[in-house]
Amino acid sequence: MPLVDTAIRCLTRFFAIHTGRYLGSKIDEAVEKSRQKQEEEQRLAEQRKRGAFWGGIRYAQRSMYKEALQEFQRAYDLGLQSNSCKYNLGICHTHLGNYEQAISYLKDTINMEGAKETLASAYICVGIKNDEILNFLIGMREIENYSIGAEAQIRNIIDTIHVELANYFVINPSKLDDEKIVILKDVLNQNEINDSYIIAICKYYFNKQDYSSVIHYVEKLQKKLSDIEMIKIYAISLKNAKDKSEKALEVYNDYLRIEPENYSMRLYVGEIFHLREEYEKEIELYKYGISIDKTNSLIKMNMAKGYMKINEIDKAIVEIQSIMNSAQDNYGINTSDLHKLLGICFMKKGMYRICLKQFLLCDNKVDVLEYLYLLGQMFEKKSDMEDARICWEEIYSVDSTYKDISTKLT
Repeated sequence: MPLVDTAIRCLTRFFAIHTGRYLGSKIDEAVEKSRQKQEEEQRLAEQRKRGAFWGGIRYAQRSMYKEALQEFQRAYDLGLQSNSCKYNLGICHTHLGNYEQAISYLKDTINMEGAKETLASAYICVGIKNDEILNFLIGMREIENYSIGAEAQIRNIIDTIHVELANYFVINPSKLDDEKIVILKDVLNQNEINDSYIIAICKYYFNKQDYSSVIHYVEKLQKKLSDIEMIKIYAISLKNAKDKSEKALEVYNDYLRIEPENYSMRLYVGEIFHLREEYEKEIELYKYGISIDKTNSLIKMNMAKGYMKINEIDKAIVEIQSIMNSAQDNYGINTSDLHKLLGICFMKKGMYRICLKQFLLCDNKVDVLEYLYLLGQMFEKKSDMEDARICWEEIYSVDSTYKDISTKLT
């Protein structure tokens, strides 16, 4: 029995070894066939991808972009997702007007030759919708590296970018800053005069309170100013530049027709008339202002000064007293100034004692020393030495060295 058992074990081991070898060889064969099949499938897939890609190239070379797109898309769907394939998909979409799709592919291939220019063209076609596009186009204004022979094309793209950016800033002036305003100015210098660009530049400088630049660019406008906001901007800029020319006066009057209640501008125009000794025009200007705001003390006071210049003294007195009797805010007018004006009015009317009373009510006597001295002389001529002495003593209390005042009191 032991011999039988030993024999059985030997036979079993023999068959196991040979059967394992057989099965192992069969498995190796199956693995090899599978590998070869996979390689063949990969080779065929690669052929299909390459075939589709080069088919797309051939169509594109013949400007058959619809067919080229189908081929490139097939290559892409088959797994050919190289930058070259994406770039060509972007090119085809651009030519077919599918700019959003073109952008999605071109953004991934930005470092390829020609991709930036094509992407810029696509962005221009869809418009500047966000800061990403805006910043990209700003960065594209100066392209340094481009293919030989493409100078004219690149120059055209750069010019188009400049104009597109300029148009964007006209609509979105809040995006302008000291660097971006240069773009608008460059476009203005390189192209025909465009009033919309000039207006955008003027508004930018006005917000910066650079009034001289506003005036400089307004003078470049081809058409007469009609835009209400621009008339205001130009008028305020001229006023801040202290321009009193005839041309400026026309602009100020245009402004007042738009905003007649603007008393600051009205006073400034009145000042110009006053300096020109055109007092009737000055008074008419103030009368209209008073018809709008009957409580405006500044306009009333300046109108009184105009009346005094044309010797309408009674009218001047009425306006001054109206201010003094008003319970309204006097716009910061010093009461002492009103007493001085009233004193001068009564002096012109020969009412010297009332005049003296007004001068004595002035807080700042330095301002009226000249008038007090003149009034004292008038009292002397009338032999009214008592009132004359009041004038001399008042002067002496303020300035003991004034003219010959010390002699007057001896």
